[in-house]
Amino acid sequence: NGLTVAVFHDARLPIVQIQLLVPAGSAQEPAGEAGVANLTVSMLSQGTTSRTPAAFAAAVEALGGSVGGIASREFTAVHGSFLAADFESGLELLADAVVHPVFTEEQLPLVKKQIAAALQRERQNPALLADEHLWATVYAGHPYGRSPQGALRSLSPLGLVQVRAFHRDRYRPDQALIAIAGDVPPERAFKAAEELLGSWGGHTREWRPAAVPPPGTG
Repeated sequence: NGLTVAVFHDARLPIVQIQLLVPAGSAQEPAGEAGVANLTVSMLSQGTTSRTPAAFAAAVEALGGSVGGIASREFTAVHGSFLAADFESGLELLADAVVHPVFTEEQLPLVKKQIAAALQRERQNPALLADEHLWATVYAGHPYGRSPQGALRSLSPLGLVQVRAFHRDRYRPDQALIAIAGDVPPERAFKAAEELLGSWGGHTREWRPAAVPPPGTG
């Protein structure tokens, strides 16, 4: 299906780290949908076709692991951390969240409330605020000028239609990369990736980067 798999075998500790990158960053957001990348990744663990939000959280907790994600400008990274003995079970949970999410009206306002609270906290952090203004100044009028986390004013209009469309168009295996690092032999990692992600299908919607703005003066 085109998914690239990279394995870094390191047996020093009995743990494994997984990162799945998809070209679903803020630069790929459709016009007028700033923040949809962050909203989409934030909703991945809020229920799948086989697990309710509570069941998904309980399954992760039972392994003593973690599953999360973060949107950047060019990519979204969905990550997981587990004991090496639970590698296959952990990868199955991560794959379930990425490939089979169920975006529901019930969870949408809860996730948006969490994002809004995080955005408000960021406004109180001078370093983050300075970084945000730097990008906005250097890349004025360009998608890179927007914060990957979105903004309060653009969060409210976003709904499930936008989230589902963004997931359908951007969360595809042909341009995705999964990196697996830790106490897992490459043969075991490749086998699990093929079994759990080999049926993931579809093609990423074509995307053309916005023109780079001319350098500022003064």
